Amino acid sequence: DYLEAYRRHVNPGLHRIYRSLGMNELDVVRAQGTKLHLRGGRVITDFTSAGGILNLGHNHPRIVAAERRCLDNQVVDALKIAPHRLQAALAENLARLLPGPLGTAFFAVSGAEANEAAMKLCERAQPGRTRFITTEGGYHGKTHGALSVTRSEDFADGFLVGLPADAVTTVPYGNAGAVETALMGGDGEVIAMILEPVQGQGLLVPPAGYVADVVRICHDHGALVIADEVKVGLGRLGSLFGFQRDGAVPDVVTISKALGGGRRAMAAMVTSEELFVRAYGVGRKAALHSTTFGGLGASCAIAIEALNVIVDDRLSERAAELGAFVREQLDELAARHGSIVRGIRGVGLFQGIHFDFTPVSSALRKRKQLAGLKGSLDSLCMVAIVRALVDDHDIVAGFSSSDPDILQVLPPLVVTRDELAAFVDAIDVILTRGLRKVVADFAVKNLKELM
Repeated sequence: DYLEAYRRHVNPGLHRIYRSLGMNELDVVRAQGTKLHLRGGRVITDFTSAGGILNLGHNHPRIVAAERRCLDNQVVDALKIAPHRLQAALAENLARLLPGPLGTAFFAVSGAEANEAAMKLCERAQPGRTRFITTEGGYHGKTHGALSVTRSEDFADGFLVGLPADAVTTVPYGNAGAVETALMGGDGEVIAMILEPVQGQGLLVPPAGYVADVVRICHDHGALVIADEVKVGLGRLGSLFGFQRDGAVPDVVTISKALGGGRRAMAAMVTSEELFVRAYGVGRKAALHSTTFGGLGASCAIAIEALNVIVDDRLSERAAELGAFVREQLDELAARHGSIVRGIRGVGLFQGIHFDFTPVSSALRKRKQLAGLKGSLDSLCMVAIVRALVDDHDIVAGFSSSDPDILQVLPPLVVTRDELAAFVDAIDVILTRGLRKVVADFAVKNLKELM
């Protein structure tokens, strides 16, 4: 069967994790909007958005229609011998949505690729400079170069990362003063700083004005700023791009995930024409950095339609409105369950419930049958919550392995108020039942799998 094929030929470790989460039972036969339709008729509400890919939900009708038009019209996908009309159209659309002078785009197929392109562009544009600044808890991808500036979890363990360790300085997130200190400590050495307007792993929201302060401070020292909007961009935070919440204008913006409309692998690095020409000129080095599948015709057409839907349906405004609604609900939840909920993080339709699993973990640690448990008890507590959501409430939600005490609220931007309220009610039911009992029941039931 397909599950055994996945275990044997795709990823045995991930197969085991899915099984413990109860996700192996989700035999999805079709998906639409926020709903996953399973074989047998069961319907699950998706609160993961596939990690940020599905801002428009699954199989948005306008995205499906755009893809179908490309097939019906035999749109050229791969064209390497001449300018591609659809690349030009997508780049112009992005330029219209971004503040000036951000108007020159390079296309790729993933956020990590876009971030690598941004880093290479900055390196070329800043000859003689040798260091990047990144932030604690920052996540920018898992390819070698992007991994060099990723500080979330232990993703770099066992790898020879692309940049030497002394070429990257790490500063606390949300602390503009620390950025200035790092720049003054090696004035003239820093190429650029890369940061997320809101951190995609820990859902940390910086103080108001932080991104604008970082841009100003970096520019005062001749350093550039890369805004990584891969996960939080395109409406998720209640503004089209996260950096716009501060009125800031970075030198480079990276975009991916939702740019593909939930149907295509699509990414973009957008910068100014001046910076792009400074890096690559207009001659033989213009294609010094390239990627095989970046900017395929149908992918560009679908990305254009994704932008159209976001603007036409006012999804940024919708995320702000619904984000305020669910935040009020979540704050009330936190007040009711203060012994187990530390607080609520995030903004817009990217929020998280920050749990305090200490009391439950301490009690479970005394159980002899759990003595050989693999992994942390905090992770076990979160897995039990996720499993209860799926099994008892037909909702799938996720968490980051780097922050296993934060349950992410990451629905498609087409989610309804009723669906948001049902999610909060489900968490309330689980916590009212008693988290210690929920976790203990899950652990005993899945003891063999967990050991």
